[in-house]
Amino acid sequence: MNSLYMDRELAIDTLRKMCSKHDEMLQDLDELNFSLEGLKPCWVGSTASKFFGKYDYWFSAISGMLNEFHALRSDLQKEINEWQQDPPEY
Repeated sequence: MNSLYMDRELAIDTLRKMCSKHDEMLQDLDELNFSLEGLKPCWVGSTASKFFGKYDYWFSAISGMLNEFHALRSDLQKEINEWQQDPPEY
């Protein structure tokens, strides 16, 4: 028989850190995007187009990863809630 255990306090602390870091990363990404949007009209040429194309690809990828990170923190929140309401018995 397997036993299940969750250190809820550690899980809650970890969730808080995840939420804080997610929010920080979103804010940093917004600030970076704002700066780069301001650069676009000030830099014209093939190298600029290439750079901004790469940036747009990177931005899309990092945004997707942040969405996945948000889903992970939601999963942890759900597990914490379930353990607080009724710890599973197996």
